Amino acid sequence: MNTHTLVPLFDIDWTLLVGKNQAHLDAFIHMFTTVFNEPTAAISDIVPHGMIDSQIIVEVMKVHGWQENDIRQKLPEAFLAINTYYAEHADPKYIEKLPGVDMLLSELKKHGVVMGLLSGNIEGMAWNKMEMAGIKGYFSFGAFGDMAIRRSDLVGVAQTQIKQKFDIGIPPSQFVIIGDSPLDVVTAKTAGTQCIAVATGSSDKDKLAAENPELVVENLLEIEKIVSLIL
Repeated sequence: MNTHTLVPLFDIDWTLLVGKNQAHLDAFIHMFTTVFNEPTAAISDIVPHGMIDSQIIVEVMKVHGWQENDIRQKLPEAFLAINTYYAEHADPKYIEKLPGVDMLLSELKKHGVVMGLLSGNIEGMAWNKMEMAGIKGYFSFGAFGDMAIRRSDLVGVAQTQIKQKFDIGIPPSQFVIIGDSPLDVVTAKTAGTQCIAVATGSSDKDKLAAENPELVVENLLEIEKIVSLIL
């Protein structure tokens, strides 16, 4: 890998893909019902934007009166239920890439940039989405929502993943998180990484700029600006 460039860590939902498709939401309902016996539980019980899936499960179940220790004990079973349901019910026709994704990833690959994912999605679902979108091959590693409880811990996971893959230690300052939420910017600052904020989610450019990321773009079609920062 080229150690002179930044290593981009892409969020998935509302950064690379239109997020959360129906199979994703239904997988959570299935999990809440079968694992926790809480059929009325739903992601909409909380304000989940920017949370990773493990944290979403914990916070939703707290709303329904569960203790955090009890929730955490059931997380492996919950992850399995979500992955299994999603793999069985996901439909590629509902996987929609956001503007500029193919062109940006192709351009970065052309420059030899190693790319990873940093997503709140649990790992199985994340790679499933990437495969159905036809972009899985661009990514060498990932840090996902079943590998930590808080998004800020995922940068350390990414460091471990890239060390295992390439046997190279990458400091946090050499990563750049690319995401659509103010929480992505906060995560980057907490972890000591850079951040490119993309206004393709629920936050506009002004709201993202208020968190002082290194770069704010309207969407991933602003390829020249993004590539210039990474290289």
